[in-house]
Amino acid sequence: MLKIMQFTAPWCQACHQMDTVLAGLPGLQKIDLEQQPEAGAQYDIKSLPTVIIAEGAEILWRRSGLFPRTEIDEALKTYSRR
Repeated sequence: MLKIMQFTAPWCQACHQMDTVLAGLPGLQKIDLEQQPEAGAQYDIKSLPTVIIAEGAEILWRRSGLFPRTEIDEALKTYSRR
């Protein structure tokens, strides 16, 4: 099963913009790195926002910064067919 994670922080303005882009995305798990810094280390998060699609421990897709919704929609189509 695919896991979709958005790494964010309250002070990150770009993260707030991505909230709008990703709104309504089924199964999205938001991870606040101020509250869960170990998650940032586990997934090697270097910048915010970062969105990851994973299956189990395998990272299938990763994108940092602002991007259009179509990019994650296409990635989800690709990886949900595996």
